[in-house]
Amino acid sequence: METLLWESDFRLAPAAVIVAFGAWLTFLGGWRQSRQLRLPYEARGKNYGWVRAMRQMIQGMSLLASGLGWWFQWPVAIAAGAIFGFEETIETSIATWALKQEAEGREGYA
Repeated sequence: METLLWESDFRLAPAAVIVAFGAWLTFLGGWRQSRQLRLPYEARGKNYGWVRAMRQMIQGMSLLASGLGWWFQWPVAIAAGAIFGFEETIETSIATWALKQEAEGREGYA
């Protein structure tokens, strides 16, 4: 089974889907970030929306790296994409939680 997923030409189809989905998430996250940055400085939840968009872009880039690593058979790219995506998702989730509390105006966070 691992030969089918790694060495055969069959790997190109699922790898292409992962690369396309990663590229779409990266584009969408970057577009959402630019929309958030254009908001007025005083806009409530601006930072919350920006960090959520950044997390989406980072997840897209990690999928892109993993998919390209699978396509071109680069184990380091697969590992780097997975590790980077996992670690950054944890960090941005913590920041997103705190910024959501601030955006909602909860006491102690604003």
